[in-house]
Amino acid sequence: MIRHLLASAAFTALATAPALAQQAFDLEEITVFSNIGGIEADRTGTAVSVLDAEDLQRNGETAVTDELNGLPGISVARNGPVGTQTTLTIRGVNQNNIAVRYEGIDVADPSGTQVAFDFGGLMTGGLGRIDVLRGAQSALFGSQAVGGAILMQGKRASGIGTEVETQLEFGSHGTRQASIDVAMASDRGELSFGLGRFRTDGFSAWEENGRPGAEADGYEETRLNLFAAYDLGAATTVEFAGFFIDSEGEFDDNFSGTFFDSANVNRSRKRGARLSVIHDFGAVQVTGTLSRFAIDRELDYSGFILPYKGRRDTARLEAAFALGASIDVVAGIEHKRETYIDTYQSRSTDMNTAFAQAVYAINADNDVTASLRHDNHSAFGGQWAGRLNGAHRLGGGTTLRWSAGTGYRAPSNYELYGFYVDTFVTPPATVLVGDPTLGVEKAQSVDFGIEQQFGNGRVALTAFYLKATDLIDYSFASGTYVQRNGAARRTGIELSGEWDIDDRLRLSGAYTYTDTDIDVALDSSGWSAAVPLHKLALALDWAATERLDLGLNMIASADKPRVDDFVVVNMAAAYEVSDGVEAYLRIENLLDREYQTVAGYGTSDRAAFFGLRASF
Repeated sequence: MIRHLLASAAFTALATAPALAQQAFDLEEITVFSNIGGIEADRTGTAVSVLDAEDLQRNGETAVTDELNGLPGISVARNGPVGTQTTLTIRGVNQNNIAVRYEGIDVADPSGTQVAFDFGGLMTGGLGRIDVLRGAQSALFGSQAVGGAILMQGKRASGIGTEVETQLEFGSHGTRQASIDVAMASDRGELSFGLGRFRTDGFSAWEENGRPGAEADGYEETRLNLFAAYDLGAATTVEFAGFFIDSEGEFDDNFSGTFFDSANVNRSRKRGARLSVIHDFGAVQVTGTLSRFAIDRELDYSGFILPYKGRRDTARLEAAFALGASIDVVAGIEHKRETYIDTYQSRSTDMNTAFAQAVYAINADNDVTASLRHDNHSAFGGQWAGRLNGAHRLGGGTTLRWSAGTGYRAPSNYELYGFYVDTFVTPPATVLVGDPTLGVEKAQSVDFGIEQQFGNGRVALTAFYLKATDLIDYSFASGTYVQRNGAARRTGIELSGEWDIDDRLRLSGAYTYTDTDIDVALDSSGWSAAVPLHKLALALDWAATERLDLGLNMIASADKPRVDDFVVVNMAAAYEVSDGVEAYLRIENLLDREYQTVAGYGTSDRAAFFGLRASF
């Protein structure tokens, strides 16, 4: 079941608290790990959706964006098949302004023109949990978390012992994938690791634009991941997390309405590692963390290669303690260095941070969380961010939630210092693209929600408002990045719920209304990303027999600029062949509709995928 939880949180890294404390094998108490140290889901006012391992397996989607697309507040648009450019928005805010963490590592790409995470080729293989925070979260994450945050964790053991899961899948567009994931836990530690390989020949995004038989765009990815935690005794625990992802994807261009279907390739190699040491001094728990994320990528335009590199090094020290019986505090400091390298230059910026969070249990039914952060950036100086939220349990299964926060996005190294050399003039000339005087984009957001639990389900309604100013935009007129005077606003509602119709049939869904108002002309800012006014996702899960599970899900989009309204239906069936062995069938675009999520870029026709999954 998809659990649309509401949680608070000052989460900077998933694993800032000991894994052994988090992995408390009591499934009756739901803890949301988007907090420093975690917090019970009913004690917080920030809107969060959670997909756990059961959700990810039941839904069966290969791409993470397809899993996220069914959650409230989220909209996904892709320029073709898996691996091509993909825009993900939370409440109408695109990935330039969404913080992303994998195993506590900041994985936004510092080698890009904007520091943003590439969702285009992200696969679900090896993932055991995804938390999505909605609303401004810069008090927790600093730069980028204007629209929210997405936090991913690898698979973990569900209890003491060893668990192994293997998967094979074949299907349309020459798609094939294989993976193995192992998770072990003892009373003193845990270890999980995985290996996955995905490959597809893809399809052509231009086929629906009068070019039948156009060249398909393929994608391939190899994934390695590792997580380990061990209790050393003497109140000390160590954690290590690491991953390696090597990918290569083909893509098409659309310049001024002319379709270029040549051999364009995007290659990337991502590596990340984190080491945390947690020591409990009794009254105070101290955590020290070092992490690194690095990416090497190149854009190959039919043999014309543009190489880029990026690196992010982070050091963090935090302390958690209680003030009396009702206030829990986390405070700390952090240093981050971000580096951008292209053909012409290497640029680095530094960020020094101090942060604090306090969770105040007013009484048994009322909690308030306050977070404050100050970042000092080497390029533009200091920036404050704050957040305040509350949860109030009224009895009878009713909970009121509210949250208000500020957010900001620091200009990337390329936006500050980018340039290129024009070799078509004599002598060759240096052309500036960046502007070192740029400041931050600023935002404020607020939301109010009510959740009602009833005997066989729940329903939640949240109203939100977000305003961003000082927007950074690439100006076609000047050929440089500029700061626009004006504001972008997102206003809307999110409605979600689940209902157990009987003990074998479950209905779940999410509706999002997002109104966009931008009072300044933008050339290519992320704030100009188009989102549907109305977005509806519904899912019906039916345990047809003891061995056979069937599911239908639907995504409907209406009133999105430049594309037609559409409804797409997917189907899944899973049959338990024997204990621990399952065969499944997934059919995407069951009704074989032609639709677009990005103007000019087609989507897949009906596609079928068959797989085997074994767990032991």
